[in-house]
This record gives sequence, C-alpha cells and structure tokens, in this order.
Amino acid sequence: MPYQREADPDANQQAQPYDPCHPSQQGQQPQPPTRRSSQSSQSLLERYSSHGSQEGKEEKSPYSGPGPSVADIEGAGQAGGAGVMQPHIQFMCGPLLNYYSVVNGVWHGAALVVTADKGSILNPPPYLTISLGGASEKIGGQCILTYNDVTQGPCSFWRFMIQIPLQDHEAKVYYSINGGGELSFFVPARGQNMRWVAHSCNGFSGGVNQEEFKGKYDTGFSPLWEDVLVKHSEQPYHCMVGGGDQLYCDAITKEKELQSWINAKSRKDKVNHALTDDMKIAIDRFYFNHYCKSFRSSAFAKANSTIPMVNMLDDHDLIDGFGTYDDETMASPVFSYIGTRGYFWFLAFQLFTVDAIDGQGDGPANHPIPSMLIGEVGPWLQGQRSHSLITYLGPKVAMLLLDCRAERRLTQIVSPKTYQKAFNAIAQLPQSVEQVVIQLGVPIAYPRMSFLEHFLEYKWNPITMLARRNALGLGSFVNKFDQSAELLDDLNDHWCANTHKKERNWLVLEMQRIARTQNVRITFLSGDVHLAAVGKLFTHKRKLRTPVTPEQDHRYMLNVISSAIVNTPPPAGAAKMVSILAGHKHRTLHRKKTDETMLPIFNKDTDGSTLKRPFILARRNYASIDYLDNGALRFDIRVEREQGAGETVSYPCESPPPRYLANKSVTSTSTSPVTPTTGRFANNDDISVVSGAPQSFAPSTNGGSATNLAGLAQAQRREQEKYSSAHAHAQKVDEAFGRGAEPKPVNPHNPAEQAYEHAQPGQSNQQFAQQQQGQYRQPAQQQQYQQPGQYEQQQYAQQSGVPAGQPQQYQQSSYQSAGAYGQDSYAQQGTHAQGYSQNQSYAQPAQYAQPGAQMQNVGALNHAAQGKY
Repeated sequence: MPYQREADPDANQQAQPYDPCHPSQQGQQPQPPTRRSSQSSQSLLERYSSHGSQEGKEEKSPYSGPGPSVADIEGAGQAGGAGVMQPHIQFMCGPLLNYYSVVNGVWHGAALVVTADKGSILNPPPYLTISLGGASEKIGGQCILTYNDVTQGPCSFWRFMIQIPLQDHEAKVYYSINGGGELSFFVPARGQNMRWVAHSCNGFSGGVNQEEFKGKYDTGFSPLWEDVLVKHSEQPYHCMVGGGDQLYCDAITKEKELQSWINAKSRKDKVNHALTDDMKIAIDRFYFNHYCKSFRSSAFAKANSTIPMVNMLDDHDLIDGFGTYDDETMASPVFSYIGTRGYFWFLAFQLFTVDAIDGQGDGPANHPIPSMLIGEVGPWLQGQRSHSLITYLGPKVAMLLLDCRAERRLTQIVSPKTYQKAFNAIAQLPQSVEQVVIQLGVPIAYPRMSFLEHFLEYKWNPITMLARRNALGLGSFVNKFDQSAELLDDLNDHWCANTHKKERNWLVLEMQRIARTQNVRITFLSGDVHLAAVGKLFTHKRKLRTPVTPEQDHRYMLNVISSAIVNTPPPAGAAKMVSILAGHKHRTLHRKKTDETMLPIFNKDTDGSTLKRPFILARRNYASIDYLDNGALRFDIRVEREQGAGETVSYPCESPPPRYLANKSVTSTSTSPVTPTTGRFANNDDISVVSGAPQSFAPSTNGGSATNLAGLAQAQRREQEKYSSAHAHAQKVDEAFGRGAEPKPVNPHNPAEQAYEHAQPGQSNQQFAQQQQGQYRQPAQQQQYQQPGQYEQQQYAQQSGVPAGQPQQYQQSSYQSAGAYGQDSYAQQGTHAQGYSQNQSYAQPAQYAQPGAQMQNVGALNHAAQGKY
C-alpha cells in the first residue's frame, strides 16, 4: 500500500489529489501555503531588476560542500521540524536542475520533480521556493506530463521555470520544494565566464563487472562523481554538460515482452515482427523506471540536484547504435518505436520538455526554453523533430550542442536544413563571443579505423558468416538487430566512417569559414569512445607562406574527447591499436590546406610513469573547463588516478583565443561591436568587446553558404545511391544462389522525411522516394540467434517468491516512511530481466512502475476530453 499521512479531521478534502494535467481541473490555480521562512517573498526579478547591489546582498561565504545528501534530507523529514514538506509529496525522481541560457542579463533554468501521485497531496500543486540574498520567490509547478501505471497510479512531472537576475558577484542560490530541505546551486556574476564540467558515458555496458570499479564507494558509478563534487566544493561549477549516454538503455532488450522479437529466428522475422500493446507498455515502463533509478542513484544524484545540467543525447540514451543500422532495420515497427519512446523520455527527463506542451518553435520568443533549436523530423522517430541547444556560457563563450542522433541514418548525421538553423544561430551570437564550443557526441578528429570498417562491411568475410550461424562460439560477434558485425555499428557511428566522411569534411570546412568570418575560435567537445584524447586540426605548414601561431590560425581547432565518467575503458589491445593509429597524420583535407593529428598531452601516466605513446589515456575521466584571462579556454581532463580511488590527475590543454591575421578577402561591415536587440542573447548587460581586440569580421547574414549546403545534400544523396547499387548487386547474388530477396524497406512513420530537394533535376518526388526506400536491401539470413540466458536467478528472488530461472516482474510494494523530499524507496524488489547487472537492477530501492504502465501527456488528455483522441 502507498504511504498514507496520518489522518486528521480536515484531511478528507485536502488529501484529494490535485491534478492540473487532468482536463476537469484545468484552470484551477490554488495558492501555495506560506513558507516557514521569515524572508521577504518579494520577487527576485523585482528586487534585482536594476541588477544592482541592494540591501540584503548575499555575503561571499565559502562554499561548504555539495549540499546535503538524499539520506540527510529524508532523515530530516522523518525527524520532523524544519524541512518537512507541507503539503507532503512523494518523489519518484528529483529534484533535478537544468540550465538553459542567459537572456537580458537574466539566468534561465528549471527544476524538475516526478511525483507518485497516490502518495502525494497535490492540491495545492507543488511549489518551489528560491532564495537569493534577502529576497525569495515562490514558483508554482507546471505539470508537463503524467505517466499512468495501472497498479501504482499516475506519476506526474512537475517543472519549475527559474529566472535569476545576475548580480555583480557570483551567488549561491537556495531552493526547496514545498518548504522542505534546502539544496543549492551557483550562478555566475554578471560579466563572468562560467566554470563548467563536461562528462559522457554515465553508465556501464552489459557484462561489465561493476564491483571492480567501486573502490571504497558503495557502487562503481560513484568514484568520479565524488571527485566532481569535491572540485565543486573547492570552486563551484555553474553547470555540467552531458555529452551523451547519460544513462545506458541497452538492457531494454531484456524485457520479457520483447523476447519474441529479440529471439526471432531470422532477420526477416525480426524486421516484420508486429509491435504489440504489451511491448509498448514494457518499453515505456523500462525507460521510466530506468531514469528514476539512474538519476536518483549514487553521487550523480547529488550532482544533478546541485549543478544545473545541460544535456545532449547519444545512442545509449535510446538504444545501442540507433540510427546506424540499415533503413529496413531502422524502419521496423519494434525498433523504431523503441527509439521514438527513448527520445520522448530523453526530452522529458533530460531537457524537461514535452512537445505537446511546449510546441516546436525556436528560441525565447517561440519556446519556453530559450536555448532550444528545433530541427527537422527524424527519419525513424515517428514525427518527432531533433532538439539541439545553443547556450550562453559567458560574454566570451557560447556552446552549440548539436543533436546528432535524431536525424541520423546510415548516410546522414544531420540534415542540411538543421545545419542551416545551427549556423544561423551561431551567426546571431554577439561579437563579444570569441570561443564557440561545438558539442558532438562522437569525436570528429579521431584515429581512423577504415581498414577494420572495410573488412567488417564485406558481406562474405568469414568471421561474420560463421558468427551468423553461431559456429565456433562466434554468435556474439554479430549484432542482434541486423546481423551485421557487432563492431560495425560503433564504426558507422564515427564521423570518419565511409558513409559519413564527406559530411564530416564539409562540416570541418564550414567551421573554418565560421571561425574566420566571425572571428571566433571553434573547439569540438566529444565523448563516446571511453578514453581521453585531444584531436587537432590546423593549417598544413606546407600551405603557408609564413608560419603562424595557433592564435593566428583560424583552422586551429581542437577536439577534446572526455569519456567515460563511469563506463569501463576499452580493452588493452584496442587501446593500444588506437594509440598507434593516433600517431598518424591524416591527409584527407590537405587539398583544403588542413592537416590533422592528435595532441600529445599524455606524456605521463597517472602514477607518474612515462608513456611510450602520449596521444590517448584509456582511463575513466571527465573535463573541467574555465576561461582564462588571456582569452584561452582551458580544458582540464581529469583522469582517474587509480580505478575506484575517487581521485583524478590533471591533463590540461588550451584552445587559444582568435587572433587571426587580417584577410583582405574578408572585411568588416562595421567598426563597432554588434549587440543583438532581439533573440537568444539580446541586451545582455555583460556583452562587451575588450579594448584593443584584433580586427572583427561581420557575422554571416545567412548563417552558411547555400551552395555549400546544396553540396552536402548532394553528397548525402550520392552515398544513398552508392549503397543502393551495392545492395542491389548483393540481392542478385542472393537470388543466383537461391536465397531469395527480402521486401523493400518501407518507413511508414515519416513519408515526408525523404529529402526531396536532393533529387536530380527532372526526377519527381515519388521517384526519389522510391529510390530512397530501396536502399540497403540485404539477403534474408536464416540464422538461429544465440539464446539469451533464461532470466537468471535474481538477487531478491527469495523476498519476492519468484523461483530461480524465472522472470521476476515488478512486485507490489509499499512506500516506506516519507520525509522532507519524500523517501522514494520502495520495499526491496527483484530485478526485472535476465542479465541485468547488480548495480543496474531494479532490485535496489528505486523500483516504481508496475506491469501495464501507460503514458499519456497533457495534450492527449485534452484530446480525450474533447473526444478527439
């Protein structure tokens, strides 16, 4: 039974759940109860509207640490007194923090909590109290989503939009939910460039022994996050950038309801497998549970409630390799639905947005999130568009987080139209910005593995052929989704993959153009590869008439690679191969005066021993970033000293300021800095240009060359044609050997996704669509998949009464005593599927949903009330 508050005479009406997501209660706006604090409830925007230092100014006391732990907050609530939430709400997840941007000198962000509505009093709805100096403000929660579980009942997502005027000094901001225990985060001073931390790969792959990574901590997830919190206590971070794989969702394939699809005997059966209602329920149940557990576990839970997040996804946030398989696999009913729902939950949990509520407009005028860039419809996301971000990190620094997953297919990473939007957004940056960071989930300057890619792509390579028949124990060598080599999806993810290298080279050249014309330094930030490295692009010395320094070279672009903060490093053999390849220069762009290599910053290992090859370090890591007085942006890669130790060693590198030599072919149209009066960075008080700065160049008026974009579209179309021809030939070979052909791949979810503007002159849209749909046909492979373990004995089987070897489903359990932030632990339960490692199992106290879960958002409820859904 859910936890119930003690009865009182007036509880009958008060305890009725208030659900503003429900049509019958929309329009009601009950006032939140008065907070226990005696501080003024004057609005922060009113109090600091002049951005001046007024009475009640916060004292600059040293930061005491990362704030109270979840256990401390819950304990305080159980003990009573200050910190008890009034009214009580039961937390499933949160509080989580997000940072969006700064507009008009005002910091924009949000907090999010997910409530178990049966165990909560939601009338009045939850509210957040934010305190800064002598002022405080109450912010009412907005219900943006309700996930319905047929057993436990509804769980609601409450978003609190926060606006804080920046002051003359860095400030510590306190916040609480319903008057409960206080947490805090930091905002920069007006005119201060932010300190921030970057991470990726925040989870373990299947089969990893997590016990080997935990050291003195209770879980292998915690050691580096503990180090982040220590650094945060010493010098606070203003935000943390998640570069992809904030959690690993690959274990969705272990769900009981999906086993008939996973174990389909042939690729054709898998592609044509029907999507059932039970599958849909299981898919949503998995994502919801997994997010609630992962974002409230280990030291990461302390970090995401005290350091505002800025997140972008990669494949494991959805499912391994999403977007890198052939069109037929990607368009199949089950696989495309998994990706679509994974993307929906990414938006809800990581960006705090639901399209049905917020719409799909761009920027502060058209979207509640001022940093949002809505791109084109993803080819496999059943109508959902890509969501990129461009955000302010100070008067000198901006970051573009490019969504490289939503629009991805085998021959495309990002569509030309979305590139155009991103370039337009960069063009609108104020001229004070000198450092522009481009966050890409996968590295763009990284050692090539073309020889391995060519071998694995070869249809008749003996290893893959044996593996498809599970001969010689090689069954795990092929992918469970499309029977290609298991490593091939990882290689196809890379920008330098055969099918993406033209798009990659085009993007590098466009970034050079933007760097030159806007007088900014471009730096790429990436993760994914589970090691630390720094790629370097620069002007080929043989193409120079006179030598130039990195500051003077607009082609000088670093690719800082920081991965993983949790996951295991690559095996020693693979790391050695990458290290050897890292010493090679690449001639791909020599004709464009561009050279490429890796930066040798790892001369010493973490124990002080000399490394033979200084280009990579295969240890867990994260990056700490700050802006230096000389205009450089310093990326300090913090590498784990010893596995599980919770301590890191510094390996810094710097992206120099742009001090480019004057180019007669590019001239400025204005001698004064341009400060936008509208848009994302409008009228920020801290926008200025340093006196004596080098010549500035006017930003591009169209954000990118239309000719160049057309060239990219043509290159992507040619890659499609190349694969069409190759697989048509393979189909003829199959027919000659009597194997038969498979039907053409059809994507029923998004007929408009075909890039019709890419068609050849005289080619109709219908002809081009047919051409697109005919790609990547492969012969049917009558292959018996390697059977997964039959739901191994679970850790808590004894408690739940489920016999060993049988699936242990989510068991009905009661809430424990709830405290200030609502103790969200349930009674111990069993894991939900076979093969799920101990630290990832739902046997831990974070088990929420039940079989039969369904999701419905506010828009769906509105339509239902009107009889239109």
